[in-house]
Amino acid sequence: MKFLIADDMYTNRLRITQILKNLGHTYDEAVDGEDAFRRVFANNYDVILLDVEMPKMNGFETLQCIREELPPGKNNIPVIIISSHGTFSYFRDYDKYDYSAIITKPFTEEKFESVLKELFD
Repeated sequence: MKFLIADDMYTNRLRITQILKNLGHTYDEAVDGEDAFRRVFANNYDVILLDVEMPKMNGFETLQCIREELPPGKNNIPVIIISSHGTFSYFRDYDKYDYSAIITKPFTEEKFESVLKELFD
């Protein structure tokens, strides 16, 4: 699968790219929400990984733009929210944004495998 990783922290992107490589996936990287939106508009991805807290547009703003402004086929790509907020109660207010799953930091290969299995098996 081809992923878009959108996270403003280089170290987070580095860790995620290592995990995706180990799992046999390809990826592109975006450094903020605006960059992510431009990349989704211009390219095809199977999954988008969106950090919640990014400059310019946060993850939820980016997700809302993807869902509302992109054409069919691009606006329904599975989106996995990545966050340092460890409690799922934090996300209750954000259910309206139509994300597919959540992965909390610290990232592990097992977490990614588990979420991808839930989404695609």
